[in-house]
Amino acid sequence: MVCLLVAIAGIADFGDGFIARAIGVSSPIGKDLDSLADMVSFGVVPGLIVFQLLQDPNTDGQLAFSALPAFLIPVGAALRLARFNISPDTSGDFYGLGTPGNAALIIGLLLIKVYDSYGLGRLVDLPIVLYLVCLICPLLMTSNIRMFSLKFKGQGWQANEMRWIFVAIFIVLALIIKEASIFVIMVIYVLISLITAFRE
Repeated sequence: MVCLLVAIAGIADFGDGFIARAIGVSSPIGKDLDSLADMVSFGVVPGLIVFQLLQDPNTDGQLAFSALPAFLIPVGAALRLARFNISPDTSGDFYGLGTPGNAALIIGLLLIKVYDSYGLGRLVDLPIVLYLVCLICPLLMTSNIRMFSLKFKGQGWQANEMRWIFVAIFIVLALIIKEASIFVIMVIYVLISLITAFRE
């Protein structure tokens, strides 16, 4: 259910910006409200997912201090969105992993766990893997790594080449590896950004 709700939030996040640009409506408060919604959907919710995965089932609902590093994820999202809001130009590429990308990575991991994709479900349960997520996701969101925007500029091929290629790759991955495709495509996205940044 949580995966579906985050997916709906992602569609709404894309849709509201698309509609606003189409009808030429823009305001500072709209930008701030959009970031607030992103903070909840793509920062707090993924953080709670990791927190829940880190909770010891033997604590009978009591707070497990070992799960507290999960709150680094919403903190990283808050810093990422604050920087985004004060950026002079948000129409092109940006710096740091976007909060929707952060959510996609964590939802992708959750799907691998739930469906035990290729027997990797138990791997996601390992605390070391989850602690790495708690460290890597905030670092990626607050980094100065240039990442290309996945939002389309019109419907044509020009200026959207990389985006169409990513859509094609994702469709192929979805047909082949199914629920694991979300995590894999996001890892590819991050690796391409890292390689590009290193070459620059």
